[in-house]
Amino acid sequence: MYKETNFTLIGKRIGMLVVESEVEPEISSNGKKSRQFKCVCDCGNSIIASYTGLLRGHTNNCGCTPGYKVPPLDLSGYRFGKLLVISEANPAYDTSGEKIRRWHCICDCGNKTIVRQRNLTCRNYTKSCGCLIRQLKGPNNSLVGRRYGMLTVKAVIQPYKDKNGNIKRLCLCLCDCGREHVIEEKRIKYGQTNSCGCLNHINLRNHKFGHLTILSSNKAYRSKRIYNCLCDCGKVITASFNDLYNSIITDCGCQAVPSVQGESSHLNEDVSAE
Repeated sequence: MYKETNFTLIGKRIGMLVVESEVEPEISSNGKKSRQFKCVCDCGNSIIASYTGLLRGHTNNCGCTPGYKVPPLDLSGYRFGKLLVISEANPAYDTSGEKIRRWHCICDCGNKTIVRQRNLTCRNYTKSCGCLIRQLKGPNNSLVGRRYGMLTVKAVIQPYKDKNGNIKRLCLCLCDCGREHVIEEKRIKYGQTNSCGCLNHINLRNHKFGHLTILSSNKAYRSKRIYNCLCDCGKVITASFNDLYNSIITDCGCQAVPSVQGESSHLNEDVSAE
């Protein structure tokens, strides 16, 4: 599954709170991690708040104003991978009757779709209308000539079985630094390897890709190169090295909003409900 996010709460205002930075996640007794953020309240106090509490508007002050309520965060105009959020769709309801927020999105390939909010912001695995998955599941020879970060696939090597009987697929890749390297296919596809190794020695802080300037590495994603980036408009987002380097993501979505605003009035007619 293609799995990455370019959505962050850093710099955003939730009620009386301004999100300052992401801190170490909270780990529950069963080992589940919960993202945590340091926030500054309008009264001057600082607190640590959970991602879901902020996203849903449940945590909106340090406790200085009990009963203070704000509407849930509006995702319109935000970009998630290849998807740009246009407007909120009619909610869905699960078997227990819980309300599930959904959003009208337009994909970079031109297709329109409706996506559940949790898939965009919490589970982080809906990044396109489905075209990314179709690319990943294509035949092996379709990889030849494709770029992944600094790597260009030159050839697909004959698959073989390891000692456990698992099938391994390898690719011969040419790095932009000029070196050739043999890399396991799945590591290339899922963004775990973006170079022959030379990228490990490059400091990308303050490097600019399109309208985005890299601020720092996002340590929440240890197996992939994900960066916190500042857009020229002032928004902070997270994006993978592959998307930045190959110009898949060049802004927070602000440059695309004017061109698709006219589409929003037709989405209810063109997109069927789930």
